[in-house]
Amino acid sequence: MGDPVGSRKFPGWITEGYAHFIEIETFGLCRNECIGEVATKDPNLESDWKARVFGFVRKGKDPQFATFADRSTQELTPLLKNLSWSIVDFVLKEHKDKAGDLMRMIVGGKTTAQGFEAVFKWSLARVHEEWRKYVEKNYAQK
Repeated sequence: MGDPVGSRKFPGWITEGYAHFIEIETFGLCRNECIGEVATKDPNLESDWKARVFGFVRKGKDPQFATFADRSTQELTPLLKNLSWSIVDFVLKEHKDKAGDLMRMIVGGKTTAQGFEAVFKWSLARVHEEWRKYVEKNYAQK
C-alpha cells in the first residue's frame, strides 16, 4: 500500500506530501531530495509546483485522487508527487481540525478512502472536487 514508517505502511501521498509540505513551509522550497528524485533528476524540484498543479487543474487534466490515493511513493510520477504535496497542503490548511483524525485513521490501518469517509464524510471524488476548488482559489497567479 505504501511506504514503511516503523512497522506500518502509508500511502505515498501522505509520506511524500507531508515531508515536502513541512520542508516547503519551513524553507519556502523543496530541496531535500530523496534518492528517487535525485536519480530521475526530477524537474519539479526546481519549478513552481503550485503553478504546475494549477495549470493541470485549470485545463482539467489533473488525475483523479482515487487513481493514486493508495499508491506507494515509488509509484508516484513527478506530477503525482506535486499533486500529493498539494493535497496535503489542502488538508492541513483548510481542514487542520480534521487532519489529525484523518492521519490516525490511516495509521490505524484504514485506506485513504475509508479515512476520508470516516472523518470528512466525503468520497474520494468529493475530496478531489474540494481540493480542485482550493487549488483554483489559492494557486492562481496573482
